[in-house]
Amino acid sequence: MSKKAKTILLIIFFVAVLGGAAGIYSYLSKSYSPENPQASRGSSGGSETSQDSSSGSSETSQDSSSDGSETPDSDSPEETGNGTPVPTSTPIPVPDFTITDAQGQELPFSTFQGKPTVVNFWTPWCPYCKDEMPYFQAAYDTYQEELNVVMMDVPDSRNTAQDAIDMVQEAGYTFPLYLDVNAESLITFGVYSYPQTFFFNSQGEFVGRISGAVSSQEVLFQFIDQLLSLEEGTLF
Repeated sequence: MSKKAKTILLIIFFVAVLGGAAGIYSYLSKSYSPENPQASRGSSGGSETSQDSSSGSSETSQDSSSDGSETPDSDSPEETGNGTPVPTSTPIPVPDFTITDAQGQELPFSTFQGKPTVVNFWTPWCPYCKDEMPYFQAAYDTYQEELNVVMMDVPDSRNTAQDAIDMVQEAGYTFPLYLDVNAESLITFGVYSYPQTFFFNSQGEFVGRISGAVSSQEVLFQFIDQLLSLEEGTLF
């Protein structure tokens, strides 16, 4: 292959990656705001940013605002998720990124293509995440032959990879645990609070999400059943 042809192929590749990222950002930016990333428990679920264990209040990575005021308490209703599904108008291609399994083996996110995939973003310090974990364990037990269940922890200053591994093992969960040590998925999907659940079709395209904690196992299974029956188009 000539040098010119290789250059053209590289340009096409990077345009495709940027296009996928732009599509995801355009969709998510309607629901997330970097200036107000606080997420709270809604009528059927909840989500949190980093939580102050001494006061019970939630705080962003920037801590309190410049005027000294605190960020909203995690139980205050804000413009965030309530555990209900939000579909995309069309499937959105996802740029590939690298994650790590609990054994330290790196793998591309595209590994999960071929089966529909549910990705749950969680962190050990989030109580709502812990509340909904039994539902995802049940989903893994029930659907593992036809569905990828990806429990994704993104280590940060308050949560090491080992913290996540220890918590899952101590609780007796057997679902696959994955770690995004470089926060690539966090950036790709614009995750500003926990928990967040993302749905992908078998082609690896983003088709919908749940912002906040899922209210029950039944609700999660309903979403999964619709995902599995999805041939093309959007969720719900």
